[in-house]
Amino acid sequence: MKKAMCVCALAALLWVLPAHAQTGAPEGLPDDVMVLAELANVKTLDPKLADIAMAVDPGATPAPLVDALPAQTLKTQDPTTVDLSRPLHVVGLKPPLLESLALVFTVTDPQLYLDSISDDYEDEPQEDGVHVFTQAFLGFEEEGEDWGAEWTDSFAIGLSGNRAVLADDPAAVRAVLAMIQAGSLPEGPLFGDSDAGAVVRLKALLDALNAQGANPFDMMRGMMAMGMGMQPQAGIDPQKMLQVMVDGVEDLALQLDTVSAGVTLQADAVTGWSRVKAVEGSGMAVYINGMRGGELEMVRHMPADVVGLYAGRTGDLTPLVEWYGKFLGAVASPESAGALDAMKQLMADGVAQMGDEMAFAGGVGPEGHLFFVSAMRVKDPEQMKQFLASATEKFQVAGDFQQAFGVTTRMNYKPAALTHAGHEIAEWDIDYEFGAPAGMQGPQMDAMRQQMAVMQQHMVTVFWGEDLKAYGTFLDDVYVYAQGAGALDRLKAVIDSAASPAAGLPGLSEVLGARTGAPAAVGFLSLEKLVGFYMRAFTEAMTAMGGGFPMPPGLANMQIESGPPLAMAVWITGDGTLEKHFRLPVSALTNITGAFQQAMMGGMGQEPFMQP
Repeated sequence: MKKAMCVCALAALLWVLPAHAQTGAPEGLPDDVMVLAELANVKTLDPKLADIAMAVDPGATPAPLVDALPAQTLKTQDPTTVDLSRPLHVVGLKPPLLESLALVFTVTDPQLYLDSISDDYEDEPQEDGVHVFTQAFLGFEEEGEDWGAEWTDSFAIGLSGNRAVLADDPAAVRAVLAMIQAGSLPEGPLFGDSDAGAVVRLKALLDALNAQGANPFDMMRGMMAMGMGMQPQAGIDPQKMLQVMVDGVEDLALQLDTVSAGVTLQADAVTGWSRVKAVEGSGMAVYINGMRGGELEMVRHMPADVVGLYAGRTGDLTPLVEWYGKFLGAVASPESAGALDAMKQLMADGVAQMGDEMAFAGGVGPEGHLFFVSAMRVKDPEQMKQFLASATEKFQVAGDFQQAFGVTTRMNYKPAALTHAGHEIAEWDIDYEFGAPAGMQGPQMDAMRQQMAVMQQHMVTVFWGEDLKAYGTFLDDVYVYAQGAGALDRLKAVIDSAASPAAGLPGLSEVLGARTGAPAAVGFLSLEKLVGFYMRAFTEAMTAMGGGFPMPPGLANMQIESGPPLAMAVWITGDGTLEKHFRLPVSALTNITGAFQQAMMGGMGQEPFMQP
């Protein structure tokens, strides 16, 4: 399963890890350093955090790090003895020293710093200059429980010039001091102009843990082997499902050499960068290199009024199909083996038709229902048409397998339902049948099962409206698909080239300026529109279910002012190296929290705390 899980975890890496325009992760770290994190300048970071917190919530009063860190973390009773305008590092060493994270920071005067440590600790200087501080606690008895005769709290400090190293284990202090004195662990900043940064040597860390008999994935497997109270139900084995997931995540992690990231706080936005470097020759490296390409052309087939959009190179998606097939096998009962095979074959055939680029976008129509549009380059339009014609029958067979999840999708496909401007348009009439998911069978579950089916059906109506038809057509070697509110009109607009290309990709100009060259992927998401839609849909569904779900009246019609969206772009910057940049406007957080406060407090007859 060398390449399995590459694709499915890549999406999470793109969106979760932070990013910034001036990237820079430390190169050539000592072999024993597995993890390194940095706060570049706590003194300048504090006001940035305060500004963002107060922009989101004017009543916020965040505690300054410059006040909390010296006493609580750096062990000094005199904050003037540490210089928090210089970088503060957290260093994780190769196991077994990984358990004792080392803090590296600058002191104004080494002796004054040592003298500022609480007298409750006894200083025991070592021959090599490391200081071990120990505080003894007498045992006591509380509520009849004996807490022992004595226990101690200890830590070690080493100094090299004005740089201090603090850790629980003196061996960790000595190891980091040796790196500083050898010049292999510079003071920094080490992450460009990022306010905070981190790097993890993932494969090396997992290899070291495995050598110590402390493989975290083996620990997870051990827990699953003990049962964890999960028993197979209706052909679904939760332990087997988790086993497939753990195996896949481990396989992915062992293909990642380093993962690094940085984040910077600005007055109007949080920006950042992330970089994933795959192990040379690994499946992940092959996949990342396969995302290289020129300009993204599928974007021009996307409508302008979208809430979110993603456009990018696809790479080879076969590993995703292989892994997902194994995952589905974990939930397949013996009697559904035929349906499972049909589902796996359907996915494999679909991926085989895909070209090297795709785009998809979603939005909310005038009546408040969702729409979805996708555009995909295909290898051979005629073969794709044959696949679509045969896919419906396979999907019907595979649909029997979906019953394990409590929902079955049925489709009626018409390959040439209508034409527009000389283009044949296919039509899908889609219907969802809701039943009881595995684990909810039996008379005692009848009421809950019926209630869940009502809610699911109502959610489909709230999300998509009454008309569940979808439409598709070919524009040369591009297949365009539209579903949901106004789907047919949107598809016709694409054919007529009336759709303006995603409104010029809003919010991406700053992100695209982070690097030169064509990106491998771009995307944006209006958080305000997304949250507003889901809150309205959720409150409507809860209302439809009847009593037991009281909702504040203001949430159903919550209005959120929209600003610039969250935007991101991805580049392939080297062999097996992927770099992402993103920008999150502070206004998005301000608008959302303001709308919630207005809806919650205004709905209770109170004056809203702040206006969106």
